[in-house]
Amino acid sequence: LTGEIHTTSLGAMAKAKTSGASRWMVVEASKSVEASLSRTWKALTREMDRWWEPGFFALETSKAMRLEPKLGGRMFESGGDASLVWFTVIGIVPERSIDLAGHLSPAWGGPAYAMLRFELDGDGKTTSVKVTESRGGAVDAGAATPTRKAWELLLGRLADHASARKRR
Repeated sequence: LTGEIHTTSLGAMAKAKTSGASRWMVVEASKSVEASLSRTWKALTREMDRWWEPGFFALETSKAMRLEPKLGGRMFESGGDASLVWFTVIGIVPERSIDLAGHLSPAWGGPAYAMLRFELDGDGKTTSVKVTESRGGAVDAGAATPTRKAWELLLGRLADHASARKRR
């Protein structure tokens, strides 16, 4: 279901008055990283602010994206006095996977929910990183392609960061 959008009538699903349609999407992207599993995990979970694309923020004042790699931890942007939580960690297997859940309020394009999963697999010298993002609710019909492209860009930046650090 990579990059697909599906639509369901809200009227059939909700008891309250609703309008519009509910959609869900699933997007996958992956990247091979020339770094060990341990190094890649550290870059993903502890150094997100060093490889996150500048400008990939919802708030104008944000300067950094951070991930707290523990159950209940947050993936959030911050800068100045403002911050915004994107996801909360709901599952973690160190150096293997991290699962996150989030909500989009109407102010940020919702109402919708989002699920995010990072999976890592390595052979000692290289690590495969796969990200899967799923959204349901008020999801724009054209959201899948730009979401996949954004994750491809971000995974490329992660790979460059983790690999460069390895060579130092």
